[in-house]
Amino acid sequence: PTIGNNINQKINYNNIAYNFIQFYYDSLDRNLTNMFDINKKFIYKETSEFCLQGILTKGCEKIYSKLLELNQRGCQHKINSVDVVTSGSRRLNILVSGQIQLDGFTYSFTEYFHLASSKKENNWWIQADILRTL
Repeated sequence: PTIGNNINQKINYNNIAYNFIQFYYDSLDRNLTNMFDINKKFIYKETSEFCLQGILTKGCEKIYSKLLELNQRGCQHKINSVDVVTSGSRRLNILVSGQIQLDGFTYSFTEYFHLASSKKENNWWIQADILRTL
């Protein structure tokens, strides 16, 4: 039997985080439909929260609406750093910093993700997301 934190040692969380970040920003910048799996499940869940510039949004449809707005403003990301720490079994905290281009202007940004994964499946989703331009 696996005891305590040993389960975390079997998973390379840095690989999961870096792959997620590449997938997320590529999808946000180019094709939002990539954020849905083959069963039409969104990368956010109904219980997920997205905070953009201090304004909290909850639920898949409302979060998708906010992401679509960013996408339609021509967003492009350049990532400078990614920091990852675990938060118990099957939970990741990821902090990203870089530049985001919106409406032709470039801003520095920081974004925090809390990713979660179910015990039965290896499906990761975004439980919480906070984005702030600086």
